Amino acid sequence: MKYDSLYDLIKAFSDEETCVKHLEELRWCNGIVCPLCGSTKKVYHTGRTGGHKCSNCKKQFSVRKGTIFEKSRLPLRKWFAAVWLITSNCKGISSTQLAREIGVTQKTAWFMIGRLREVAEVMGGFGVPLI
Repeated sequence: MKYDSLYDLIKAFSDEETCVKHLEELRWCNGIVCPLCGSTKKVYHTGRTGGHKCSNCKKQFSVRKGTIFEKSRLPLRKWFAAVWLITSNCKGISSTQLAREIGVTQKTAWFMIGRLREVAEVMGGFGVPLI
């Protein structure tokens, strides 16, 4: 999907559950795959948003496992907004500006930009939509 404004993005992803569902559709369009053991057998939903448990390896995981969002406690809404802001500004955005825009510390914004740059390098630049 293409969002013409930050407002459109925020409207489309109104809560964390909507973001998780979108990420699950992007990541597991052919069914949930355990990122720990690769099993596609039975995967159970746990009580938490986006939580799953693999019946093969018996370990819990979420849609964030193995992505740039792993080990980040930031809401996916803030990540999605950061992606939009970075990719929509042709000259880029500074960590201080990103911090002000999405309501995080400058250090957190710097961390986010670093993770997003890693993805951009792998994908060949920011011309490819990340969300």
